[in-house]
Amino acid sequence: MVTLFWLVLGIPLVFSFYGGVQHLGLQVTLATALKQAVNGFVNALLASVLFRYLPVDRWLGLGIRSRKYQLGAVLFHVSLLLLLIPSVAMLLILSRRELSQGEQKVANDLRMEATFRAEELQRWTEQQLVVISRVADTGNQMGIVPSFRLQERLQIIHEFSPNFINLFLCDEHGRSVGFHPLLNEHGKPSIGLDFSDHSYFLPLKSTFKPVISEVFIGRRAAFRSIFTISIPLEQGGRFKGFASGALKLEDLKHALINLRGENAPSLTLLDAQNKVVITSILGDHSLNLQSDPPGTQFRKVADQVTLRIPPPRRNVSLMERWNSAQYMIHYPVRGTPWTLVIQRSAGPLQERALHLITWTLAGLGSLFLLVLLIASMVARSLTQATVQLAAFSKDLPNRIEREETLLWPTSRFEEILLMTSNFKATAEALGERLYQLKIASERQLDYQRTMIQQSRMAAMGEMIGNIAHQWRQPLSALSVLLGNLRDAFHFGDQSPEAIADAFARGSALIQKMSSTITDFRNFNLPDKEKVPFSALHQVNTTQELVKNSFESSNIRIEVKADKDIELFGYPNELSQVLINLLSNSKQVIEESVLKAGEIQIVLDQVGDRGRIRVWDNGGGIREEALGRVFEPFFTTRESGTGIGLYMSKKIIEESMGGNLNARNVDGGAEFEILLPRPQESR
Repeated sequence: MVTLFWLVLGIPLVFSFYGGVQHLGLQVTLATALKQAVNGFVNALLASVLFRYLPVDRWLGLGIRSRKYQLGAVLFHVSLLLLLIPSVAMLLILSRRELSQGEQKVANDLRMEATFRAEELQRWTEQQLVVISRVADTGNQMGIVPSFRLQERLQIIHEFSPNFINLFLCDEHGRSVGFHPLLNEHGKPSIGLDFSDHSYFLPLKSTFKPVISEVFIGRRAAFRSIFTISIPLEQGGRFKGFASGALKLEDLKHALINLRGENAPSLTLLDAQNKVVITSILGDHSLNLQSDPPGTQFRKVADQVTLRIPPPRRNVSLMERWNSAQYMIHYPVRGTPWTLVIQRSAGPLQERALHLITWTLAGLGSLFLLVLLIASMVARSLTQATVQLAAFSKDLPNRIEREETLLWPTSRFEEILLMTSNFKATAEALGERLYQLKIASERQLDYQRTMIQQSRMAAMGEMIGNIAHQWRQPLSALSVLLGNLRDAFHFGDQSPEAIADAFARGSALIQKMSSTITDFRNFNLPDKEKVPFSALHQVNTTQELVKNSFESSNIRIEVKADKDIELFGYPNELSQVLINLLSNSKQVIEESVLKAGEIQIVLDQVGDRGRIRVWDNGGGIREEALGRVFEPFFTTRESGTGIGLYMSKKIIEESMGGNLNARNVDGGAEFEILLPRPQESR
């Protein structure tokens, strides 16, 4: 509908208004019509996309409705956007590049013109300075006093310098002592005129340098727009007068402006007060103060070059306003107080850019119409195939599970065929995968049961080993005691006191062995409820159970605690975790090349929680394995089961509400246990 509107009604209306009513010309009218049509297409497309795919109703407070999208419409909009975005980007890039290249050429031309004209003006000024220098030399030679010879010399110099209206010499007070012509334009004498009130007098007197004055209306010798060039005279560092001459602006204009070639830019020369000295712009005159009307805009194009855009005016189109714009450069003339302003109209460049935009818009519009047709056809074809595939794939998992025979749809598009083929392969793989998963799940459960049983058997073996180490010393002592009784019987030393003493010592050893069995049995008994308990007592009790076993492996266990800490939880489960950590440290140290192992158990408090750190000097955990040590069945040792640390973490974090972490510290591994204290638990 939008396309039909612009083709039938929109474009003709734009032509009628801009061409018939505003009389903008065919080029501008055509560009405007194409621009309006493309804008209409783009706006309609964006509005359709926004209202169809964005929650505009929610933003407007109209409630939230369930949104469903048609694949054909989505493909249609995507196709159009994929064309629209690069096409508009191409248009902007080409237009900007063309305009930028054109502006750079204009800027280079202006700089070259300004350099050439400034050099011409500088040479012309230097020639005039030579004339004034001769007048100054005359004053130095003949003295700053009126005389016939002085007047005669000024006349000769003036006759060979037609650019000057007059030449004169003034004394230190600014009064003329020599002047040619002797009579001014009103027929009055020129000798004795006071020039001390002129703006150039004080700079001459203070700087002792040549001065080019601003443009002014002469009021003593010449009564027109003039400017002067003056050179000071000095003797022994003292100002004694100056030589000067008034120049005709017509000669300067003839030298700088009238001799330009065809199609040259306009030139304006400004003095230090921003007043016009000479100009080639019609309607502008000398002594006018150059200024821009309010609303004038300036844009920097290149170094020293700007674009001057006139202010908006009623009933004047933007295109006409841009055609009136000027590229301009302000170029100071070296050795003078003047600034050379060169301007070139932006109209030709804008016309060339308009021509490019017109053809680009025409091509874009034609391409847009073509893509509308192609996108509609492609979207319809793709939609038909995907609808069939969507209907066929409905309830596909259940159909695969029921082992139904599947007749897959076909299509003329390779992508749809590939999608169908992938669906088919996925369905076959899914069926096979379901079967394999069932088998793997059963195997995994069997494997976990086996590993847990192995872990239990390893723990029992570890416990039996610890009991054996605990019994080794009392058994040795009991053996010695029995040997002593045998020797006493052999040598007849069987006093009642000796037998009673041996009996008492043997009973003590047997009691110690029985106590060891009791300690290990209590250790294996599960706690029924959480209770407050001493962390130091539980640590000492645990390390006593394994002390002999560790000492036989040349491993020293050191407990460090500034004070006891009361914890809240299951003490026997904490001992089980400590046994696991100590057993891991022992195995790591035994597998290393260390001659003596060291394990430290440090107790302290962090905030409201108690902390137990178990550190060993076994070299630490590999960095790649550090983040996985608490995973089930993960182990870094060939004989490990990967259950111990996993179960320890579950006990500390799930059963006791604490945290168990691992890290490498000072060449070894450190396990940190954080547990709640009684006041934290309540």
